[in-house]
Amino acid sequence: MLCTRSLIILFVSSGVLCDGESLLSSWNPCGHRYDPDCLLNSTAKFLENTANGSLLTPCGRDDPDCLQKSTAKFLENTANGLPAYDIRRIDPLSIPSLDYDLDNGLILHYKNLTVKGLKDQELSQFRIDINEKGVKFQTKANLTAEGEIVIEINKTGRSFSGPFSIKGIALGTMRYGYGISTDDKGVQHFVVGPETISCQAVGEPDVQLNSELKKAIAEGTEVNKGEDYKTKCLEMRQKILCSIVDEAYVSVVHNIRASAKILPKEAFLTGV
Repeated sequence: MLCTRSLIILFVSSGVLCDGESLLSSWNPCGHRYDPDCLLNSTAKFLENTANGSLLTPCGRDDPDCLQKSTAKFLENTANGLPAYDIRRIDPLSIPSLDYDLDNGLILHYKNLTVKGLKDQELSQFRIDINEKGVKFQTKANLTAEGEIVIEINKTGRSFSGPFSIKGIALGTMRYGYGISTDDKGVQHFVVGPETISCQAVGEPDVQLNSELKKAIAEGTEVNKGEDYKTKCLEMRQKILCSIVDEAYVSVVHNIRASAKILPKEAFLTGV
């Protein structure tokens, strides 16, 4: 039986089930026995819908309502990932490891983080400069993350580890340049350049740590219960949230870049 990567099509828009299983959630190339007719029909439908740009809705660059709806549609249709097109699963998003220096005497080492909430991002701002060929894209996300954390204390070299979770709201801003290329069929595509990502936490994130980890923070930062105690704690929690947001949004931009390779530029924006 012929099994090639080019035939591994994961579709998101039709939601068709084959033999009672979702292709999106349980696809294993050549390892499962699906109904051939169902698989062929599903593949054909995905190709048709992708060609028609149904992963998102084409919008004018100055139409915020359309852009908001299109963003929501794209996230809904791609949040589980499309490996055949290099579109990553972002909800839940797995981050195996991440290191972050809080710049206050502590270094954080996250392990096996699971981030939820990226599929429900809301578009806050979108700007495209057609002269400079630059994009500023900002979304608001209500996120939760949980996993393991190791807190390293610079001044003593001691480390404390334990379970970790955080919940908070953040504004993630992505900036990148773009170009336009034409494929061998004469179709024009956006080419998304390298990105820069910044984060602004909204309010005070809820961080859950065990007593040992709280002790490590107190020992490593020497934060006293003075007038600025609450301010320093707020800043620390916001930095912790944004360290995760910055890493998570790398995959968000990656999916924009990957989808631009398979969809014509008119599927994203009109008049550009």
